[in-house]
Amino acid sequence: REAKVLSRLANAERQQGRMDEARHHAEWALALHAALGQTEGHPLYELGIVQRQTGAMQEARTTYERALAIYRQQGNGNGEAKVLNSLAIIHAEQGRFDEACAHFESALSISRAQGDEISPDWSPDGRLIVFSRGEFDEFDATLHVMNANGSGRTRVPLPVPALFPDWQPIPG
Repeated sequence: REAKVLSRLANAERQQGRMDEARHHAEWALALHAALGQTEGHPLYELGIVQRQTGAMQEARTTYERALAIYRQQGNGNGEAKVLNSLAIIHAEQGRFDEACAHFESALSISRAQGDEISPDWSPDGRLIVFSRGEFDEFDATLHVMNANGSGRTRVPLPVPALFPDWQPIPG
């Protein structure tokens, strides 16, 4: 659980441009997972983003490839598509357009097979993921919740489309 929080903290720090802190917390999350004998793709994915954004392209590519192997082993299509997209960006930035296109096409194929899931967000305790599912352009997205391991998908009925779900404290 602590490792998942550290991974989310790395994401928040990265989005604020605090790359050294983001790298530190992603690496710490990886170390905790390793100490528990677990393999987890998300801290690797976060670390890969930090590496790419700080110009360490080869390091990022290696990190993404490790994350991709884990996501594939776990059958995590969303994670696989995210990493393939990130690898495609690296290939494109380095002028390897054939490889970039192949990765983009693979990511697109997986995303389509996943059913156009939009804007996933972890619950504060790391046990659940909320996401929208549907056609973004048509504003007919529905809200869904599932366990962190991808099991127990449940549609949450709402009177309006749910495009960008987010865990928020309940007022009052």
